[in-house]
Amino acid sequence: PKYRFNWNSTFTASVHNKQKLFLGCQYVFVSYDKVESWKKISPDLTTNNPKYQQQENSGGVTADNSAAENYCTIYFIAESPIDSNIIWAGTDDGNIQITKDGGKTWNNLAANLKDVPKEPWVSSIEAGHFDKGTAYVTLDYHNWGNMNSYVMKTADYGTTWTKISNDTIKGYCHIVREDLKNANLLFVGSEFGLFISIDAGKNWAQMNSNNNIPNVAVRDIVIHPRDNEVILATHGRGIMIIDELGLSILRDLNSSTLQNKFTLFKSGDYTIPLGGFDFGYQSADEFTGANPNGDAVVAYYLKDRQLVGELKVEVLDKDGKVINSAPAGKHKGVNIVSLPINRKPAKVPPAPRIAGAAVIGPAITEGSYQVRIVRGKDTVMTKINVKQEKNSPYTTEDRKIRLDALMENYNMLNDFAYTVDCITTMRDDAKKISASLAAGDKLKKSLDLFVHDLDTLHQFLVFTKEGAIVSENSNRLRENLADNFGTLNGYEGRPNNSTLDRIPTLKTEMADAEKKYDAIIKKYLPKINPELKKKNQPELVRKSRADFDKV
Repeated sequence: PKYRFNWNSTFTASVHNKQKLFLGCQYVFVSYDKVESWKKISPDLTTNNPKYQQQENSGGVTADNSAAENYCTIYFIAESPIDSNIIWAGTDDGNIQITKDGGKTWNNLAANLKDVPKEPWVSSIEAGHFDKGTAYVTLDYHNWGNMNSYVMKTADYGTTWTKISNDTIKGYCHIVREDLKNANLLFVGSEFGLFISIDAGKNWAQMNSNNNIPNVAVRDIVIHPRDNEVILATHGRGIMIIDELGLSILRDLNSSTLQNKFTLFKSGDYTIPLGGFDFGYQSADEFTGANPNGDAVVAYYLKDRQLVGELKVEVLDKDGKVINSAPAGKHKGVNIVSLPINRKPAKVPPAPRIAGAAVIGPAITEGSYQVRIVRGKDTVMTKINVKQEKNSPYTTEDRKIRLDALMENYNMLNDFAYTVDCITTMRDDAKKISASLAAGDKLKKSLDLFVHDLDTLHQFLVFTKEGAIVSENSNRLRENLADNFGTLNGYEGRPNNSTLDRIPTLKTEMADAEKKYDAIIKKYLPKINPELKKKNQPELVRKSRADFDKV
């Protein structure tokens, strides 16, 4: 017989057999050998109405007929993900057919559709993932001038149908999908965007431009079973993806969640990304999409916008100390906050030359971390698991050697910054007191000598010359510590021996600097402080480490 294929003929892969494919004209065909051969497993499932198969007289105008303008065709085929013998087929002339025995017998369910117009395009069928008798269909009447949405559901193999769409869904519908893990979560693509229900179709909401999804025709939807992402295809040939985080939030949303003042969603595992470089070059008219967000995140729901009090998120180490913190969103609805996965940058003494290698703190490593969300006086705790990328080329031993060296260098930078801060703070305090004393005062002379020695030590440790050309001669202990830290921080594998050997050398230089500072203190302060006390001036004392760490 002559086969009637639609312009958009359905071509469907089996979810049970990778070698099995379905194709629809007025019959359902199956291939088990990657389309080397086909087997017909149905009779004509359409109305086969001759009235709709006649070419109209054009009145002399060339007919638009490319051999694809056929009617009375199968438009959608859906195999049950639970039972491979259950197959649904929808036609462009209103039939919904089902077989429960792999195609031996078929039952037309069109007459069971009540309270809807006749002869729709059955634009999609979604076989239920949780119950064999459940299915969803979208009915399209726009060719009849009816632009309304029609989404129907059956729970008894099509014996009865219930309309679950309402006026919230704008435009006629192209596709309906049931979530793979939450039977109450439904997705519908219409001529005017994406619509979602979290209560099995009782209520609907649109994901719109606020979610970076425009009001365009969403023609197909796929829920990825491995990556847990929702993939949207539009009529404009656009691909949009609701990522794993977005889908997990939708799966956790329910009516009770929306009534809570604050709901914290479960955090997924965070995989440490592998470093790498891209040397690709793009032409002027080449389109590139945005890559997924690579941050570790927490997500929560606020029933109302928080107007009073702070809202921040903190990541804690195994000892309960704050690794880093970040401000959190306060707006009504779902808030997604990127977690600060790096420790705070090391404290580097200020200088004209920026220590660029030390502006980023060490990243957190594998393990389980407590996450604290502070909402005014309230605190909510959760945790995030950090995992290493499976394809990492670095061994556990190599990563440990690198981490130990990195943290040692990180702590050395902070210790060095404390020493330099003590030097400059005491120098500036002494200079200020000296400026308040009269010329010829013996204390003023002692203070000036003290300031000179401290300033000389500072310039030995930190390059302070403004506008100088950066060269090896401008490196001081500050730059050498920062550069070695940057080398360790920028490579995830085992550091080379020269980088590791540099650490004890730098430690020795730090110890020498501390000795020189102590020597200056012992030389001057036993004479200066008693004189300051006589003049009712505050004594010069070294800043405590606790006060330094607070800043």
